[in-house]
Amino acid sequence: MWEIDIAGQIFAFLHSMLGGVIFCLIFDITRFIRKRFAPSNTAVFMMDIVYFIVLGFAEFCFFLATTNGEIRGFVFVGNIIGFAFCRFLLSGIFLRLLEFIYGIFDLVIGGFNRFVFAPIRSVFKKISHYVIKLSKKYLFFMKKGLKKPKRLVYTKEKCPQDTERKDVHA
Repeated sequence: MWEIDIAGQIFAFLHSMLGGVIFCLIFDITRFIRKRFAPSNTAVFMMDIVYFIVLGFAEFCFFLATTNGEIRGFVFVGNIIGFAFCRFLLSGIFLRLLEFIYGIFDLVIGGFNRFVFAPIRSVFKKISHYVIKLSKKYLFFMKKGLKKPKRLVYTKEKCPQDTERKDVHA
């Protein structure tokens, strides 16, 4: 087994704290997505699964790079300390920054949508309304033509085809 000197352990501990901060920031991004877009429970479940797979893979690569693949307790402690530090001190600032970026992005995209896509959408809405109206009229006449004359009862008189059939069978 490889031995790590004290300087290497301190280096690994400090980098694991930095890794905890990065994991917390990624978690804050998922929190922002949940808060802003309100995904379904299935989507939240899948986001959590992906988050923990990425977290596990990153931690595995970190262990390979810093401790030669040996699992060390101080690395987990460093991750927890870094995550807690970020969660209690930096998370609120980061979430406000994400809200600000989202607001600017929404403003730019909303303005673009208002001036470019809104007129196009209104034209397509009018065209689709007209097409639906015509198709309903066409379907009404098609259905009327497919009905048997015996079932069409507009007057109380018998249909001429019904009297002819009775004569044939009698």
